[in-house]
Amino acid sequence: MLDTFAVQGLRRHILPVRFLGERIGLEINAEAKAEHVESARIMAIIDAAEARGCSEDLVCFNQWLIQDLRPTRTRRLYMSAAARLIEAAGGVRLSKLDQDAVDRYLAKFPGRRNDVGPVLRFSRAVLGSETCLPPLSKPRVQQPKPVL
Repeated sequence: MLDTFAVQGLRRHILPVRFLGERIGLEINAEAKAEHVESARIMAIIDAAEARGCSEDLVCFNQWLIQDLRPTRTRRLYMSAAARLIEAAGGVRLSKLDQDAVDRYLAKFPGRRNDVGPVLRFSRAVLGSETCLPPLSKPRVQQPKPVL
């Protein structure tokens, strides 16, 4: 039912869903709904990349994450990070991504470092790329402030 109607369709047609639940015991739990929504979002990321002509690496990355037994929500987060990195680098493939593009991206968005790590690990392990995460910059040492 989720494949046919999606979660939004089931919400919109709550009375027929309740009827099926009461008559034949059809239950669609929240976990199955969440799994379906995240899978649909992953497919939307891949479709958007396909429109730009750079979906092959994302499909391989998704398969790699599945083989690594990553949860669907985690896969969606990493796929989003990969798509943003590809877009910021000008739509190049992950195998063609250079270290300078990664450094510029992380300088602009330092909070996305943890999400980009698995993308670069995949790129090195599977695609043979030489890119890696730049070293962490040392945090600024703060001087103790006097208590008044």
